[in-house]
Amino acid sequence: MKHAWRHGVFVPMALSCATAAPAQTSPQAQPAAIAAQGRAQAGQRLSEAVLEAGTNAQEPYGLGLMWLQPAARAQQHQQQRSLLAQLPVWAQQHGVTSAHATRLQRQLAAMPVTGRTSLAAQDPHWLQGNPLADPPMAQGDVWWLPVRPRTVRLWFDTGLRCDASFRPEAQARDYVAACAAAGSAEAAADRAFVVQPDGRAQGVGLTGWNEAAQAAPAPGAWIWVRSAGSRWPEALHAQMAEWLATQGPAGVM
Repeated sequence: MKHAWRHGVFVPMALSCATAAPAQTSPQAQPAAIAAQGRAQAGQRLSEAVLEAGTNAQEPYGLGLMWLQPAARAQQHQQQRSLLAQLPVWAQQHGVTSAHATRLQRQLAAMPVTGRTSLAAQDPHWLQGNPLADPPMAQGDVWWLPVRPRTVRLWFDTGLRCDASFRPEAQARDYVAACAAAGSAEAAADRAFVVQPDGRAQGVGLTGWNEAAQAAPAPGAWIWVRSAGSRWPEALHAQMAEWLATQGPAGVM
């Protein structure tokens, strides 16, 4: 059964709807759980492409809609190279354990360069009604609509990673505690960046004294965790959050 997007969600539709052309992905970015994808026709609006395509998937995930551009991919290659070069410098300057720095370097180097470009909104109906925010796609652009993830992924500044089952209304601190209880990470952490599937990032406190109002992580969110007593400079944490915003929902790539 094919689905179409209606007011932020997909609903069943007739099979006569146009089918999206397969996306041409780079070797650096291969989707693992995609509900629908398409390749741009020059000048076509993103909303038009997504609404015309529909999907055969049962749980397409609008919050994770991704618009990928070759020009952005080139910029993100440089972003990744810069971070990889800076990690050992920061580690030496600030006395970071070499094992932690090496682990982070290897993980970062293995991550895809997507070319994701931010959108004013994830709902194509909203984009269609706001043409100034509805980007015209260029030759070579592609879009991906992922399947709804089941987990939230935590990445600690020590290089440890942990996938935790999504729980409605759970906060970042709850996922840190779940990973610690499972023996997958350290329990001591004081700050984090929550990077939502749409690329929005928010710095949050994890302890009673530094907690403030914060949005709950959505399915597929990344949580970059600063361990208590971390020696990494603040620049690392902010730049890692920026990098994760290019990745799309955790578990899709």
